[in-house]
Amino acid sequence: MKKMDEMEKAVTLKSIRVSWILIAMFLFGWGIKNYIDGFGQTLPMVLFTSQVVIVLVSKYIYMMKADDKDSKGNLIKSIIVTLFLVLVGCILYYIKIGF
Repeated sequence: MKKMDEMEKAVTLKSIRVSWILIAMFLFGWGIKNYIDGFGQTLPMVLFTSQVVIVLVSKYIYMMKADDKDSKGNLIKSIIVTLFLVLVGCILYYIKIGF
């Protein structure tokens, strides 16, 4: 197996990106449909959410390894915003069903 040149790497990266976006859109749509149908939080939505989290975290980790100065601050800001959104979601959920 030979090493890929720059053009092959770019084409492969674009193909992977398009594939990931299509799979993410499909899982998101499927999860929303199941939620509307009354199934609640289903496997497609869990897969979509975990997929997005893994991509974002790995992006920041690789940027930190490349010595990007802003990546550590951006990762911390993203974690804080995510935790805030989860907290707000939990509060709204408990308000809806009652403590």
